[in-house]
Amino acid sequence: MRKMKINYQDKHVRTILYLLSFFIPFAIFAGYFAMHGMRILTVDLGQQYIDLLAFYKDHFFNPAAYSYSFANGLGGSLIGTFFYYLASPFNMLLLFFSKTQLPIAIYWIISLKVGTIGLTSYYYFQKHYQKIYALAGSNAFALSGYVIAYNLNLMWLDSLILLPLLILQIHQVGKKNWLILVSFLLWVTDFYTGYMALVFGFFYFAIYLFNHPTNWQKKLLNYVIKSTTATLLAAFALIPTIYEIINNKNSSAVFNWGIQFTPYKLLGKFISGSYSFHEMQA
Repeated sequence: MRKMKINYQDKHVRTILYLLSFFIPFAIFAGYFAMHGMRILTVDLGQQYIDLLAFYKDHFFNPAAYSYSFANGLGGSLIGTFFYYLASPFNMLLLFFSKTQLPIAIYWIISLKVGTIGLTSYYYFQKHYQKIYALAGSNAFALSGYVIAYNLNLMWLDSLILLPLLILQIHQVGKKNWLILVSFLLWVTDFYTGYMALVFGFFYFAIYLFNHPTNWQKKLLNYVIKSTTATLLAAFALIPTIYEIINNKNSSAVFNWGIQFTPYKLLGKFISGSYSFHEMQA
């Protein structure tokens, strides 16, 4: 009877910690936006993304619109655009709001994504650290500088949700895992940040293999097969997107091997407050 009571208490505490890992970053982010009058339609979000999200809402039940649209310049494919800006499953929340309420919908989407980053990172951390430290780590990850700086680029947040799950699957390489599914979702939800996460995962796997050399051939084969399978499954999105990138208006640009910024000056960018908008314009 005592053992059952302890197990129940442990399960209860576990549930509370999972809920906190989601609601703490969610509440902090949502509260910040609320205190500032939910003014989120700024820079690219207000000038570019809002129109694409409105297009998504209007044509969700007409997927043919994503294969070709006359709204794209003189007409063209929107497949690449869809898999960069609009493929996140969180965007389905837009369907429950009217067009005039799109800023509110985006407010909830960003806040929910930040909360989910906390949840998935806690799921990873709690397997390696004590619960309270895992909770602290998940909150730090969900409210990291990247999230603070780029939250208005809401399509880039899905990769942060999936990154802890990718690392967890790498730790379980050679066993039954979800590496194919996680890698596939990274490619499809946003290929731009997804490929960065997968490249990071590759280097992480190499270091993991170096530190855990037992059965390394089996682990390497498992990783290669599952990563390749995920990429092939995502080919329906990747191939049209690559074709669009190659044939876009900038395809004739000449690659420049020169250095744009003096290398030693990049070290100063590690210091808080060193960002300059004029450098971005240049």
